[in-house]
Amino acid sequence: MVAAMDKSHRIQFTLLPEDFEAIGSLAAHYSLIEMHVAVGIWHLLKLPAYEGTLVTGNMSLNQRFGLLIELTKIREIESNDIAELKSIETEFSKEDGITARRNRYIHAVWAADAPGRGPAFPINFNRRGKLRTGAHTSAEVIEAVTKDICTQAKRFADLMSRLGFSLDAGISFGPQNLGIKRNPD
Repeated sequence: MVAAMDKSHRIQFTLLPEDFEAIGSLAAHYSLIEMHVAVGIWHLLKLPAYEGTLVTGNMSLNQRFGLLIELTKIREIESNDIAELKSIETEFSKEDGITARRNRYIHAVWAADAPGRGPAFPINFNRRGKLRTGAHTSAEVIEAVTKDICTQAKRFADLMSRLGFSLDAGISFGPQNLGIKRNPD
């Protein structure tokens, strides 16, 4: 039997459990598309993951897409495939696109009119420091952003597959493939 996890250290937020779950799912799915785009870059640069992360580790998703698009242009990728990649990127980067909507929920502090009752709303600051409160939001609204991420992630995976890049196989995560011996300490 697994003991109940101690959560007494947590700060109390006004979110309902289903809201927390939806935010966690949103964060996990966005991380997945970030990883997929990074893997696409590593493939085009012919780098193992442990070296590829040196290139992509500190890049935003928009920067990763930008680099991937530039690499496809010099790697003899068909123009229709580059257009598809740009279309996917646009779904994330456009005004009120997936990334903007994701950021509103992930980078917010949450409040509610009555703690633990009814929908909460996000509070954050825009780039000019102005306080911004969002609309009352339900788990279903947050899940809609996750659904959009999944739609674009599938398009991206299908495109990479057509180009002969597997996003989940053949990735080297260590120096063993290069004959480098790792110090076990």
